[in-house]
Amino acid sequence: MIICGITLHTLVGCGGGGSGSTAPAGNSFQKKAYLTGTSVQNVKGIELTMILPAGVTVPADSSGQVTSGIITMLAPNNSGTIQVGNYTPATATIAGSVKIVIANGTTPFSVGDFFVITCTVDPGVVVSANQFSFMNMQIYDDLGNNVPSANVTATPAI
Repeated sequence: MIICGITLHTLVGCGGGGSGSTAPAGNSFQKKAYLTGTSVQNVKGIELTMILPAGVTVPADSSGQVTSGIITMLAPNNSGTIQVGNYTPATATIAGSVKIVIANGTTPFSVGDFFVITCTVDPGVVVSANQFSFMNMQIYDDLGNNVPSANVTATPAI
């Protein structure tokens, strides 16, 4: 059994300001993910949908494909390849979201920094890390088998 988790942290960037616990209105900021756990040596794929708070968007083209460079792999997992980065804008009744699928060919992922995604906060909106959530998280082992979601945790944190 493979047990690992994804922990998210907010890093305020681009535009300065902010206390580190919230992203000030009109600025871009980054959500950074870390891979944690004791048995990640066979993890080769991760799929998740990040639910965005109201007033937060992700740069994408008209088809929803996230703009190149918005989702970036981090060392020690920078050999991972972003297979899908698809943004769905919010509607009057449904929150915006980003589906992210990352695969790592022959090299398993490692505990440590995983990826960072750059988001934009609309003018007049202030958000905090605990306003982000995840759905449909799945982790795949080196044989392509799904690790049950009960063994996956994601906790937005500062």
